[in-house]
Amino acid sequence: MQELFRNIDVSGDGPLYQRLKAGIAAAIAGNALEGGAALPPERDLARLLGVSRVTVRRAIAELTSEGLLIRRQGQAPSLPSRRTASSNR
Repeated sequence: MQELFRNIDVSGDGPLYQRLKAGIAAAIAGNALEGGAALPPERDLARLLGVSRVTVRRAIAELTSEGLLIRRQGQAPSLPSRRTASSNR
């Protein structure tokens, strides 16, 4: 999973946390992350991407408020579980 986050490009214009948020959102939209998958810890993401933990925390907070991630105390942020058509039967 860390390889996926190494490929997030945070270069460009605009606030860094928004660029990081867009990169994570694109990975989610592109199904690069499976439902229920946990993200690496903030500290690891920050080190991997060369950004501060505050930047990572803010991007994750916005993705959580938009419903793309779930945050539980003491656990890494994760994606909501995706229900398949076969599980609805």
